Amino acid sequence: LTNAVYGTKALPYAIPRNNVRIECPISMVDVVVATRTTPVAEAADAFVKFLFTTPAQREFAKLGFRVNPKVSKAAAEQQVGLPPAKLWTVEKMFGGWSAAQARFFDAGQVLDQIQEETGRRRVEQRAVAR
Repeated sequence: LTNAVYGTKALPYAIPRNNVRIECPISMVDVVVATRTTPVAEAADAFVKFLFTTPAQREFAKLGFRVNPKVSKAAAEQQVGLPPAKLWTVEKMFGGWSAAQARFFDAGQVLDQIQEETGRRRVEQRAVAR
C-alpha cells in the first residue's frame, strides 16, 4: 500500500517469512442499518458480499495484502511479489487476543519493556555524543 501511495519515494521494507494471519471480520450493525434508507442498506450488504469476490481480492493483492486462496484461488494464483510465508494465528500461538494483550501490551509487559530499553539506549547514545 505504501508503495502504491508513495511510489519511488516509499521506504524499503521487509516481508517476514513468519507472519500473523489476521482475518478481520466485517459486519453490518443492524441498529445502524435500520436507521438508513433501503438503498443504503442494500448497498452496504452488496459491498460486504463484494469483498469476498475475486475482483475485490485482486484489488487487495495489488495493495500488497495476502489473498486467502479459500476466498479466491484465482486471485491468490495471480498474486506476485510476496514470498511464501508461514502464517500463524494469535489463537494458536498465544491462546487468543486476550492472552496476547496481557502478555505483550498490558502495562509493564513486552511492549513497555521494548520502549523502555529503546529509550535507555537513546539516552546513552546522546550522552556519548556530547
